[in-house]
Amino acid sequence: MKVTPIAVDPSAVFVDMPAREGTQVRMGCIRFRAGERVPENGCSLHEQGEYSYVVTGSLTVTSGGVTTTARAGDLISIPPGESHFTQIESDSSVVYLLIG
Repeated sequence: MKVTPIAVDPSAVFVDMPAREGTQVRMGCIRFRAGERVPENGCSLHEQGEYSYVVTGSLTVTSGGVTTTARAGDLISIPPGESHFTQIESDSSVVYLLIG
């Protein structure tokens, strides 16, 4: 797992990410409630990499046995096949964009 603080250029509309031919990509905007854990029990595991941009709030991500806090403006990168889960620690909801 890698959490990277980034400064986004407000004029940027698209970020191009190369993908192998035949790779399926899922995208979405997710709102988590304060105190929520995803998944509720256990861990998630995907064949594809997962990339998330934290729009608001903060959360902890445990991936590959390492726990890191991600805040608004951070980019989270979880490699394919790495076991992970998320815990919302902030007092308010968290919104993040997911590509994976």
